[in-house]
Amino acid sequence: MPSKEAHPHFLCRRRPCLLWLLPLLQILVWILFLVRHYEIRAFSDPLNWLHFASHLKTEIQTSMFAVGFPLFLRGALAVMGPFHIFWVNLPILLFCYLLGTVLVAQARPGREGLPGWQIAAVTFTFFFCFDRWLVLILLNPYRDPLSYLLALGAMVLAVRHARCHGEKRWQAPVIGLLMGFACAVREASIILLLPLGLYVLWSWLADRRIRLFRNLLGFGIGFAVGICPLWIQSLICTGQLLLPAQSVIDQQFMPGIHLQHL
Repeated sequence: MPSKEAHPHFLCRRRPCLLWLLPLLQILVWILFLVRHYEIRAFSDPLNWLHFASHLKTEIQTSMFAVGFPLFLRGALAVMGPFHIFWVNLPILLFCYLLGTVLVAQARPGREGLPGWQIAAVTFTFFFCFDRWLVLILLNPYRDPLSYLLALGAMVLAVRHARCHGEKRWQAPVIGLLMGFACAVREASIILLLPLGLYVLWSWLADRRIRLFRNLLGFGIGFAVGICPLWIQSLICTGQLLLPAQSVIDQQFMPGIHLQHL
C-alpha cells in the first residue's frame, strides 16, 4: 500500500506569513491606541529634563539628576524641535517591544507547530497591555524607556554572544557600553548587572570555550566609557566618583529606589 504523505501542521505551512503578520498587527494596534489617546503631559519631570537638556552647560554643574537622558534629549531636540519632542519615546518604546520579543524568543526556541516568534510577540504584548495608560504617559520625555531599551539591547546581545561561544570580541565591549550608558540615564539600572552577571557566569560554566576574563575586560572598558558622563557630573557636583550626585545630595545609596513602596 502506498504510504500516506505527512501533511505539515497549518501553523508550520503558514509560518513565514505569521512570523511577520502577528507582530506587525500587534504593533499597528498599539500605535493606533497611542495616537488616539495621546496627549502632552507637560508635568514636572518632562519639563525638568527638557530644561536640563536646553541648559546643559550650566545644569551639569548644579543639577543632581543623571546627565545621560539630557544628553540624549539635547540631540533629539535638535532633530524634533520643542513640540514633537513630546513624542520622543514612541520609537524607543517600539524598539523596547521588538527587543523584548527577541529576548523572549531566544529564551523559548520555536518548536514544530509553535513558532517561537509568535509566542514571544503575544507574550510581550500582554506585558505592554498590563498598564497601557502608563505606556501612554511614557511617550512624553521620561528617562525610563531609554534605560529599558539600553538594558534590553545589552541582554539580547549577551545571549547572542553566549550562543556564538564568545567568538565575536566586539560584543562584550558593546554590552558594557550599553549597560554603562543605561546607568548614566537612570542610576538604578546598575542593579541589572546582577542578573546579567549571573547569566554570563552560567553561560561560561555551560561552555568553557567562552573566554570569561577577556570578556570581562572588554565589558569593563565599555561600561566605563558608557557611564563616563555620570562620573564627570558626579566629580563636578560633589568632587567624588563613587556615588551619583543625587545619592550624595539626597543621602540615598541608590536614587530612584524607594524601599518604603515595596
